[in-house]
Amino acid sequence: MTQSNKYKNAATVRLSVEGMHCGNCASTVEKQYQNTDGVYSVVVNLANNTAVVAYDKTKLSINDIEDVLNGTSFKASVIQDVFETFDKIKSYKAQLVKLIFSIAVTVILILMSRFDIPGKNIIGLILTIPVQFICGWQFIRRAWKSLKSGSANMDVLVTTGTFIAFFYSLYLTITNTGNAFFDTVCMLIAFISLGEFIEDKAKEKTNKAVENLVALVPKYAKALNVGDVVKAAPNSNIPVDGIVLEGSSRIDESMLTGESDLITKKQGDKVTGGTKNLDSELTIKVTHTYGESTLAKIVRAVSDAQATKAPV
Repeated sequence: MTQSNKYKNAATVRLSVEGMHCGNCASTVEKQYQNTDGVYSVVVNLANNTAVVAYDKTKLSINDIEDVLNGTSFKASVIQDVFETFDKIKSYKAQLVKLIFSIAVTVILILMSRFDIPGKNIIGLILTIPVQFICGWQFIRRAWKSLKSGSANMDVLVTTGTFIAFFYSLYLTITNTGNAFFDTVCMLIAFISLGEFIEDKAKEKTNKAVENLVALVPKYAKALNVGDVVKAAPNSNIPVDGIVLEGSSRIDESMLTGESDLITKKQGDKVTGGTKNLDSELTIKVTHTYGESTLAKIVRAVSDAQATKAPV
């Protein structure tokens, strides 16, 4: 079979993958698809938890592609357009509260370990229980899902290590046979939680530029079809790519070209979704849908670039 014939039935689908939080997770997802008959290639983007899968449409359906991750700790769902990737903004408030609490308890326990305090093990146990089972619950939950899917990720290591230290310290506390290691439990959870928090914030920054691009077009633009006629009010963004039917106005295209000079658009001229109409109302005929607009192509290009691994 020639190379061209091999890929003549190829199709590509973009997926949102829930449950990924580390490089090992991304590698596991890639392997699941690479080991699936009919899948040509897969590129996983950990920065925004997506995957782009190229597959043989005569062998696999969209439902088959989503079902590849069934039985694992991940869940895949098709993204209808690339803008959906950036529709949700994660809240870090609860994560930050848990992180601060676990760090505070760690500091207290380390300081306590330097002094001979009556009931030190009991105090340590009381302080460590919420750190182990509330702050560390995310690791326990993900470790259980990983083991159920037949793999062992970083969460399994974290959970195993903290459980061993916690329950051995509990034994020492009950039998009163030595100093417990509750500070070790809290330190591990606090340290790894801090790493995850920094990583999540870094991901957020890498996606911020794309989120700003997505925000340039109004939500109603998703419902527009080719041939529809819309009006762009002064001092508002052009909703989608189109041709001016009526009106004349200066357009700020700096988001697209980087040029600060304003361009005057009149009847018959093309306009690009996301650029800003400054002076007068324009009547525009839609030439490209929201998902096929110039802005959508830019967002896809940036998203795909995020997922590209350096040769090293």
